[in-house]
Amino acid sequence: MIGFKKTQFKDALRNIKNQWVSYISIIVIAFLGVTAYLGVDFTSYALKKNGSDMYNGCNYRDIEIESTLLLSEQDMEAVRKTEGVADAEEVWQLKVKVASELQKQDANVISVTERINRAEVVEGRFPADADECAVEKRLADEMGWKIGDEITLQDSGINLLQVLKNNKYKITGIVNHPDHTCVNVPDTLYVMVKSDAFRIQLLENSCMKAVIAVDKPSGINRFSNEYDAKVDDVKERLEKLAAEREPVRTDEVRDILGSAEPCNWYITDRFGNPSCVQLTVGSSNLSKMKNTFSLLFIIVGSLVIYASITKMVDEQRNQVGACKAFGLRNREVLLKYMLYGISATVTGMAAGVLAASLLMERFILKSYDIYYTFSISTIVVRLRSTLTVLGAGVMLAVLATFISCGMLMRSSAVTLMHPKVPATRKKPKKRRKFFSLYFRLIVRNMLRDWKRVIVTTVCVAGCCALVVIGFTMKFAVNGTLKKQYTTIVDFDTLIKFDGEACETAEDEIAAKLDEAGCSHVALYNTGITYRVTDIQLAELLCGDITEISSMYHLRDWKTGEDIAPVDSGILIYRRVAEIYGLDKGSEFTIGIGGTKFATVTVAGVYENYIGRSMIASPAYYKELYGKDCVNNAFFVKYNGADGKELEDVLSTVNGYDSSTPSDKGKEMFDAVSSIIIIGVAINIFMATVMAGVVLLNLTNTYIMQKKTELTIMRINGFTAREVKGY
Repeated sequence: MIGFKKTQFKDALRNIKNQWVSYISIIVIAFLGVTAYLGVDFTSYALKKNGSDMYNGCNYRDIEIESTLLLSEQDMEAVRKTEGVADAEEVWQLKVKVASELQKQDANVISVTERINRAEVVEGRFPADADECAVEKRLADEMGWKIGDEITLQDSGINLLQVLKNNKYKITGIVNHPDHTCVNVPDTLYVMVKSDAFRIQLLENSCMKAVIAVDKPSGINRFSNEYDAKVDDVKERLEKLAAEREPVRTDEVRDILGSAEPCNWYITDRFGNPSCVQLTVGSSNLSKMKNTFSLLFIIVGSLVIYASITKMVDEQRNQVGACKAFGLRNREVLLKYMLYGISATVTGMAAGVLAASLLMERFILKSYDIYYTFSISTIVVRLRSTLTVLGAGVMLAVLATFISCGMLMRSSAVTLMHPKVPATRKKPKKRRKFFSLYFRLIVRNMLRDWKRVIVTTVCVAGCCALVVIGFTMKFAVNGTLKKQYTTIVDFDTLIKFDGEACETAEDEIAAKLDEAGCSHVALYNTGITYRVTDIQLAELLCGDITEISSMYHLRDWKTGEDIAPVDSGILIYRRVAEIYGLDKGSEFTIGIGGTKFATVTVAGVYENYIGRSMIASPAYYKELYGKDCVNNAFFVKYNGADGKELEDVLSTVNGYDSSTPSDKGKEMFDAVSSIIIIGVAINIFMATVMAGVVLLNLTNTYIMQKKTELTIMRINGFTAREVKGY
C-alpha cells in the first residue's frame, strides 16, 4: 500500500507535467489575486501603522483641552487627578501674523512642550533663550526663512506684547510638528518658542490649552478600537470635570477683568486634528478599493481551478476506475487531484504575498510619502490578513477540486472503466436544414460542452469587469476636473483677509476690487470637521446664498435646478449625501477649529465634483454658535483685470492675507487622485494579464480535449482555417 501511494504521488507529479499550462495558469491567477488584494490591504494598514508609530514616538497628545478663559493652575491640577490621565502639559499659544518678502500669512506662536506632542528637529536646535524660536519646515519653506534669520511677529487681533515678552525672534531650528503632518491639509503653522517667552505671571500662571496623555499600553496602535475605547473613557470623565470647573473659572475671572463671557472647555481627541483625519480617510479609501477588486479575482480563480481539474478528471476516467478496482479509496484518489490544485494555488499565493509586500505596497507607500512630513514608506506585512487569504485560497482550491471530482467519486470502478454512454434522444423528425454542417457542428459542440462555455464566459467577463471598473474609475477622475470648472466654479480667485483683526479690511478690499472692475462676493470661510458615522474634513462657506451661488453654482443634485436660498439648515455636497445616506432633514455634527461643535440639519444637497464645501447662511451660523460670523474672504471674478497687478494692490491693505486661484484645488485633487489612479492602473494591468492567462488555459484545455475530434474534421475535408475557427 505504501508503494502504491508513492505511485499515486508520482502520478500526481505526472499530471502537473502533462497539464503544465493549466498548472501555471492557476499559479498566475492565484498570484495576481493575492498581490492585488494584499497589496492594497497591506498599504491601508501600513498607513495607520506608520502613523501610529510616529505618534507614539513623539508621545502625541491623546486629548486636548482649550478654554475660552484660559486654564488655571487649579484646572490643571484637577485634570491631572482625573482617572486615566497619565500626564498633562500646559501650552501657551497666540495667533499672530508673519511676513517675508515672499508673502504674509497667519501663524501660531506656541510654547515648546517637553513631554507630550514633541516636535522633531529637522535642522538646527530648539530655542534656548526667550528671544529664539524654531519654525515648522512648511512655514519656513513658504516664507523663505532659514536658520539665523530674524523674524518679526505682527498683531492679530490683540496686542501681542501683552502676552509675549518680545516680537522679534531669531530662528535656531527647523522642525516638523505632529499637529501638522499632511501637506495637503491647510493649517495655521507654528512658530515655537520657550514657555518663558510668554508673560506667564501676567496671565496669572494660566495657560491657553492643555495636551493630555492617557494611561495606555506602550506602543498601542492609535487607530485601534482598544485605543479609542481608552481615550473615550477619559474624555467622558474630563467632560464631567469641565461641567464642574467652567462655572468656577467664570467666577474667578469675573472677580479679576469685572465681567466675562461664561467659560467653555473644548475637549477634542485625535479627530480634532485634520492631518490625523486625512490619514484615516486615505487608509479607508484604499480599503474600499481592495473590496472592489477582490471578489472578482476570487470568482475567476475558483472557476479556472474547477475547469482545469474537471478536464483532467474526464481524461482519466479509466485510470481512476482501475485504481478503484485495485482497492484505492475515494479519498486516496481525490488526494492526487487535490495535490494538483492546492500546490498550484499555494505556490501562486506565496509568490503573491511577496509581491504584495515587496513591490505593490512599497510602490504605493512611496507615492503617498511625498504628502506627509514623516516617513510612511516602511512596509508592513499584516499576518492576520495573510493567513486569512492563504486559508481562503486553500479552501477554494479544495472546494473546486471536490466539486470537479464529485461525479467521479460517486461512480463505481466498473462504470468508470467503461466508456461514456452517449445520452439517447428520440430521433428528431427530419427537417430541412437551413444552416451549414460546419455551423451546426459549432452550435452542437457548445450545447454539448455547456459547462465549459459558462466557465469561459464567466472568467472572461470577470476579467473584463475588472478592466472596465478600472477604466471607469480612471475616466471618472479625469472627467471630474472638467465638470467642476465648467459647470460649478465661476470665480477666478478666493481672497482671504483677517476680518476679526482688522475691521476695515473688508471695506478697503471691496473698494479696491470695485476700482479694478471685479465682481466679488463676501463670505466667511473656515475649515471644519464633521461626523456622521466617522470623522471627515470639509470647509464651511457662510454668506448670502444667492450671491454665493452666482460664483459657486448651487444646483440640486437630483433635479439640476438652482437651490433656493435657505436661512435655516446647511447645504451639503452630493458625495457626502451618497456615502452616508443623508437628505433634507438629516442631522450630523460639525466642529470649527476642532473645538466649536454643533448639530446641523441638512437643508439641501447640491451637485459638486471637487472640494468639500458646505454652505450656510449667516443667520444659521448665529443660530448654531450664538454669535455672528465675521467675513474673511471674497469670491472674485476678474472681469478682465490683471490678477497679478490686483494682488499687488491688495497686499498693501491692512488685514489682507492671500489670493488663491479657484483652480488651486486641482493640485490637491491631483495629489489625492494620483494614488487612486496608481492603484487602478495596477489592477487594470493585473486583470488584463489574468484575462490572457484564462483564455490561454481554457483554449489549451479545450484543444487537448478535442484533439481526436479535430483530427477527424481534417480527415473529412475541413480546412486548417475552419478547424481553427471551430
